Amino acid sequence: MRAFSFFVLSFLLSMVFPLGSMQAHGTGESVEKVVGEYLIDIGYSLPELKAGAPVYFDFNILFNKTQENVAFTDIWVQIAKSSETFFASGISKARFGGTTMAYTFPTGGEYELKVRFQNEGETVEETSFPFQVAAGNAQLSKTSLFSPALFLGVFGGLLIGFFLSIFVKKKA
Repeated sequence: MRAFSFFVLSFLLSMVFPLGSMQAHGTGESVEKVVGEYLIDIGYSLPELKAGAPVYFDFNILFNKTQENVAFTDIWVQIAKSSETFFASGISKARFGGTTMAYTFPTGGEYELKVRFQNEGETVEETSFPFQVAAGNAQLSKTSLFSPALFLGVFGGLLIGFFLSIFVKKKA
């Protein structure tokens, strides 16, 4: 029964975090801005932002002079186009890994992403970045549901689950 549980858990994790999908700073792009004594860095997973395509953002704040991480507990993010807000939410800092979010821009155009880093309710720093989003198909197509990253994630999860189930079965 334990082996089956590990298999199921691995499969579910592969669905939530497919291999290759959370690569914001690994192979994607990054924008940086010096604000006061801080360097605010936002990475994103796509080389070109396109309406209808999910993009993964990660957020970091460093001391500009030393490049050391600045302590923060959460961020507030707002995505707006002209005077219309499309997304606004607080995001807690991740206990491990980067502080990230996924978003799909509904239409092309000029957007502004505002971010405020907070530590225990106090504002550390805030700024905004403009993003140009290319027009695209705002509706998911059937083929986009079967992307290579999703396929690799599912296959990787199944493979990991299979080997974990064998390993756990041998120990039992």
